[in-house]
Amino acid sequence: MQNKIVISYSGSIGMFYGFKEIAEFFKVFRDREPDAFLLALINNEPETAENVLEACGIEKASYKVLNLRYLEVADWLKEADVSLMFYRRENSCGGCCPTKFAESLACAVPMILNKGIGDCDDIVKKQRIGFVLENFEDSSFRKTRDDFLSSLKWRDDMRVRCRNAAEELFSLDAGIMKYQGIYNKLI
Repeated sequence: MQNKIVISYSGSIGMFYGFKEIAEFFKVFRDREPDAFLLALINNEPETAENVLEACGIEKASYKVLNLRYLEVADWLKEADVSLMFYRRENSCGGCCPTKFAESLACAVPMILNKGIGDCDDIVKKQRIGFVLENFEDSSFRKTRDDFLSSLKWRDDMRVRCRNAAEELFSLDAGIMKYQGIYNKLI
């Protein structure tokens, strides 16, 4: 995977997660960067992920699907240049903060996610740790791809911002302080 842009997806395959859209985005990404590589870190149904990628016309040499246990994810995720998080908005994703969001930040991996996943898009914009996809149309895929590729010259800076955001927003110490603040207000 050296000298290739590595795009990761980690997590489940299922009705809430837009893996078909992940495959479609990756296909558009490869239109400009034919050596890009997709690393799918799946905790269920890896064969479904492979079937979706195949149905989208993505050749097997350009991706790897791994069925991993939770403790193995970070070792692979840290190899990525960007992490994709696409959720279908017809469900309750407006009130979620995916575990994979904090995992990517902890591994210093910027992200591309779709608009409307809890407050994640606000965090991404404020902390400058990735890119927000407006919709699942090719024009939005191309714009986000191009924005990401333009950012590669600041790759190291973005990775530092990701790690700092993980510590500031999702560390155990930050959680303790936030809960303590809530309890103090209630007392």
